Amino acid sequence: MQNVVLLVEDRSQFEEIGKQLMKEYDLKFHFFENCLQFIEFIISNYADLVIIDLAIARDRINYLIRILKRLQNDIRIVLLLTKDQVRHCSDILTLGVLSFQIKPISTDTAMQIIASTLNIRYPLN
Repeated sequence: MQNVVLLVEDRSQFEEIGKQLMKEYDLKFHFFENCLQFIEFIISNYADLVIIDLAIARDRINYLIRILKRLQNDIRIVLLLTKDQVRHCSDILTLGVLSFQIKPISTDTAMQIIASTLNIRYPLN
């Protein structure tokens, strides 16, 4: 089973994506709105993909990414951010973030990111 771990403000879009993908693939989506609970989960569970909304992590994002990399060196991280937050990305990308996406993100784009990162077929049947 592959774990997709999300620290996001608006989970409704990703819940729908999770329902669609879990019908055909051995995936589990884990949602968090709190950084501490998010880290506690990753301490005891392997994360195949992490999606972080910069709106939650804010000024702690560099610290959070460093912690994640220490816990799981091969962790794949995608950041969700606003256009105003793009200026922070150059520093963050040097920490090993896979990619960043400007919000709002379409359901199709989110599906493509998850599918390509986890090497699953998309579009679905």
